[in-house]
Amino acid sequence: SELPKLFFEAEKIRDENNIDNGRQYNKIYLSEYYAVMKDTAKAIQYAQKAVALSKSFKNPTDVLASLKQLIAVDSKNAKKHAQEYIQVSDSMQLRERRFRDKFARLEYETDEITQEKETAIKQKWVIASIAGWLIALGFLLFVIKRQRNKQKELLLVQTQQKANEE
Repeated sequence: SELPKLFFEAEKIRDENNIDNGRQYNKIYLSEYYAVMKDTAKAIQYAQKAVALSKSFKNPTDVLASLKQLIAVDSKNAKKHAQEYIQVSDSMQLRERRFRDKFARLEYETDEITQEKETAIKQKWVIASIAGWLIALGFLLFVIKRQRNKQKELLLVQTQQKANEE
């Protein structure tokens, strides 16, 4: 019973506190109220104000909600408003697709970088293990060569001892 009064009171509170958030919904609700009360002139007026407010906030979701209400109450211009609704809806879908595409590209690039990182880590381990084997092999060859040299020296010393004894 106090509906339009409460909507006007809510708008007054928003005005006093400089709160713009939600004004368009207040107008949409007033339009719905007047549509139910069969006052189409006021219903159209408030729906148009809601559309104008939504456009000033540049929020496509709010514009769609406002246009939907305007289409419901303004049957004479419903076709024109429906075309605008479709245009806003399409542009919103395009933005969402671009955003999803951008996100998908970022995800793909991140996956690529992760794969490159994993490949680099594998290569690092392969190089490190090959280097370790080469160092071990070099050390082994060095030990074998040194042992052979010591053996030759020992043989030489033994041969020299035998020669000295004879």
